[in-house]
Formats: sequence, structure tokens, C-alpha cells
Amino acid sequence: MLLLVSCSLGSLAQDRTGVWEGRITVAPGGFIPVFFTNLTVNTLNNRGIDVTRGVGLGTPPISSSMADAYFGRSSSAARMDIIQVDDQMLAQLTSYGSGGRVITMYEFYVRPTPKEQHQYHFKAKRLLVNETERTADLFDMRGSFIQTDSGTRFKGIWENPFGGNSLGYFLMRYSDPSVNMNPELLYDYLNDRKLNPDSIDLHKFPSPQQVMDTLVTEGFSVDASLLDNGIADHDTLSIWLNGRLLDDNVVPGKKPFLFRVNLQEQTWNNLTIRCKSEGSMPGAGALLNINGRQLHLKYNLSFQQYTQADWVIGRKAATPRKLKFDE
Repeated sequence: MLLLVSCSLGSLAQDRTGVWEGRITVAPGGFIPVFFTNLTVNTLNNRGIDVTRGVGLGTPPISSSMADAYFGRSSSAARMDIIQVDDQMLAQLTSYGSGGRVITMYEFYVRPTPKEQHQYHFKAKRLLVNETERTADLFDMRGSFIQTDSGTRFKGIWENPFGGNSLGYFLMRYSDPSVNMNPELLYDYLNDRKLNPDSIDLHKFPSPQQVMDTLVTEGFSVDASLLDNGIADHDTLSIWLNGRLLDDNVVPGKKPFLFRVNLQEQTWNNLTIRCKSEGSMPGAGALLNINGRQLHLKYNLSFQQYTQADWVIGRKAATPRKLKFDE
């Protein structure tokens, strides 16, 4: 059971619910996490840095410019979604590889540590998504929210959860996007902490957008896949194209569910993914990949029962439908 901290801690008691975006960087000699590309690993090897043994851990954090100069491409874009309930937090870290095409996603339980160097300890709970061929190791994070003239910064280190050795550091800033976290993970977190679900501010709870995106492709079809990025509790989804059912009773798992969308002979096609029923835990979440000609996109989906997400897909080669006054 995590310790509760009273509001007398001042800044620690502030609501940190929101999205924090920035970069996570490997420390000199630290092992290379799975969200760094093979090009990065080769670059470090060429510089004589051993990326397999984790030597030299615990080197003090260095500036981003120094790291870039020393390592080359040794940092990765990252996003941290945080939901705070009472004085405790649940965090979801998404790390992006080259071009945003490689993604790992982790879940952390967060507790305040006001008597230590960093305000908070992010304890790794589980790996949610791993789209690399390498084994994804869990790691902990320790960070602080620091107020500056240009806004609040979230900075700290990430470390080996067993030995506490520093593996690197991160720096993020508050961003505008709404929190997008699998709701079943939040309910699971509340159950673990024996917190009351009624205490959640529904305005801060993640909700699906009716229209997720509008896409344009020169192809006649797009390939897609769904991957469960939460608790595998047999959530079922249905997939629709222009009001016609393509797949029913789809159960996303840890292995991608693959499907193809053949675009019809019309300028715009409407793709819909609907949460048909929830599993044993309320809410459902999935990672959607859409691939087509000149398309490679990823979406982190959060559903409640009977809610849906939609995409409008345009075909450049499609012939516009002739209207009566054109005849």
C-alpha cells in the first residue's frame, strides 16, 4: 500500500493530471532501452561505447546538448500521461523511436518522496506495448516538477529497478493534448490502492473523440492492426466501414489483430471502431496501427462501453460522385 501524503506538502499536493512531453536520454555507459533504434546502437558502438553491459552507470546527468554531441541520436521522444487521484498518481509512458514508428508503453504507480532528492518515485508496474524485436526491460523513474519562468518542467532520472543505478535522464514540459489512458488500467489502480472510483473527476477522465482523424491515401486499401495495451480481459470490439460490419467480436490481445480495409469507389470512406462490450474490468483500450500508401499512423484508443472512434479516409484517385446539376 502506497503512503498517502497530506496536502500540507504544498507543491506536492497539486494536481498533476495532464500530459507531459519531451525526451528521455541514455546516460554515458548505460544500456540502450528498446525504444532506441538500431542506428543509434550502431552509432554508440562506433564511438566505442558498450551498449550491452551497462558499464559506467551512475554518471551524473548531463545537458541535452552535451548528450547529443557525445552520443549522436541517443535521446528519444517520449510522452507521459498522468492521472492523479487524491494524493496518488498513475502514469503511462509512451516512447517513440525513429520517425515515431517504434513504440513502447509502460505503466507506473507513483508515490511522493518529499524527503529524497526527487519529489516522486515512478515504480514500473507493467509493460503495455512492445513493438520491437528486443526484450523490453522494466525501469523505474524518479522526478520532480519544477516551476520556471517559461512554465513547469518535469525532470529526473530513470534507473534500474533492482540496483537503483541511473540509466539516463528525462526532461518534459506540460502539453495541451488531453490525457489518453486506458480506463481499465485506472480502475485496476483504484482497486489496488483501495480508492473510491466516485472520487474521480470525470472531466479529467479520458474519453474517445468521435472523429479521430481525416486521412488521404492514393491506395485502394489500408492495412491495420489492433493491439491490447492494457489488461487482457476479453474486451470485444467491432469494425465498420461505411455502416457495414467488417469484423465482429474482435478481442485485441498481446499479438496484433490484423485486418484490411478495402476502400469503396467513393471519395470519402468512414471507418468506425466500436466498443461492443467491456471485459471483466470497466473500460477498454487498444493501440491501432494504420498503414497504407504514404500512411503509417498510430492511435492510442480509450473506450467505454458503446462508445466509438471514427476515421474519414479519402482516396486521391477516386472519381467524385456526379451531382444532378452536373448532368
